[in-house]
Amino acid sequence: MVVPWEQDPEFVRTSDWAIQPGGPTTYNPPRPIGPSGATDVTSFHPGQWNWSPQNMPNILYVYMSPQRREDFYDSCRPKTAEEKRDAHGNTMYEQWPVPGSSPRKLLNYPHLPDQIGTREWWFVLEAWRRYDPRIT
Repeated sequence: MVVPWEQDPEFVRTSDWAIQPGGPTTYNPPRPIGPSGATDVTSFHPGQWNWSPQNMPNILYVYMSPQRREDFYDSCRPKTAEEKRDAHGNTMYEQWPVPGSSPRKLLNYPHLPDQIGTREWWFVLEAWRRYDPRIT
């Protein structure tokens, strides 16, 4: 029996947005800064504060047989992400739309930070993809 992806304990832990009293509020170590400067960086996600090249996410070390992986992917179909909402319940939109186009609504992927820098570590991107089968 495969645990549905959104109920997997590791997914739940890395998707947790609650900052515990006295808990970390920045990444340790800091995430890479992109060529555009201080705004080209991945925003903080409390459930992933300690991911680093020396402390990679556990999902990267999990082997799934082809059948188990297929069952895991099937557990998310046809679920789609809901719209991301702010603290007041308003729909959130992308900050920097393609020039000449309207801002698109953001989808709520609880394990993804609100902003992803252009120089994010490869293993972080791979972990996000593995945690949520909707991301390809």
